[in-house]
Amino acid sequence: MNNKNLQQLLKQVIEEESKKAITPLNEADAYLIRGGARRLEDSCTKNCTKKSEEIE
Repeated sequence: MNNKNLQQLLKQVIEEESKKAITPLNEADAYLIRGGARRLEDSCTKNCTKKSEEIE
């Protein structure tokens, strides 16, 4: 395939993907995202607490 064919194929794929409906998250995905956000929040809180204790 040459460059022009690849560009046309890419354009076609992008157009097809943009037409697809956005589906809501299923419960398993939502649970994983919420869990990841909580772990990140906990990690940030612990690190901030450690740093503030070191400063004092």
